[in-house]
Amino acid sequence: MLLGFGGMTIYRRPVAFVMAMLRRSICPRDLTLFGFTHGYEADLLVGAGCAAAVRSCYFGLESFGFAPMFTERVNRGEVRVIEETEAEHRVWTACRDSRDRVHAVDRVDRHRPAEAAA
Repeated sequence: MLLGFGGMTIYRRPVAFVMAMLRRSICPRDLTLFGFTHGYEADLLVGAGCAAAVRSCYFGLESFGFAPMFTERVNRGEVRVIEETEAEHRVWTACRDSRDRVHAVDRVDRHRPAEAAA
């Protein structure tokens, strides 16, 4: 299941939502966390074993350093990391399925100025 988060690094993150998820008797498993950046709330889900994959440009706690549970689980090979650029992230969020993703990338390429395409 794909779970997307808003906010930026450690600001305006859905911590209360994540804490409520973790308090449930049946915690979700095999989540793919999707967001431009991931911070404390995503680190809690990774540490609880809820996340199987992460799609993001950045995962950390900004000036507080690395996200410790994320770092540990990735180093053990328990979480798959799909690193994305800002452009990839935008195209992926704009598309609904894999067929649309291919067409969206094609549309982006056709609308770039000629000098940028070279």
